[in-house]
Amino acid sequence: MDVSAIAKGYTGLQKRSLNNLFDTLILYQDCVERTSLYWAYQIGLSTDSQAASDQYRAVLKQGRDDAIKLIDQSLTSMEVNFSVR
Repeated sequence: MDVSAIAKGYTGLQKRSLNNLFDTLILYQDCVERTSLYWAYQIGLSTDSQAASDQYRAVLKQGRDDAIKLIDQSLTSMEVNFSVR
């Protein structure tokens, strides 16, 4: 096995590991979101506070999705670079 094949295999392993990590993170964040919505309902949070909380959660989700996309694109380009050589 040459170095490029080893590096390509290792990059693929990293990509699968990070996909599993992010899938778990998404599940965890969704559970936390449902819990926080239930908690807000129970304490009678005002609609303005709920709207601000919804905006904050939307920004967090967008940041998470952007990070996933960036890492996936980086690892894909690494795989392509190693397969070319």
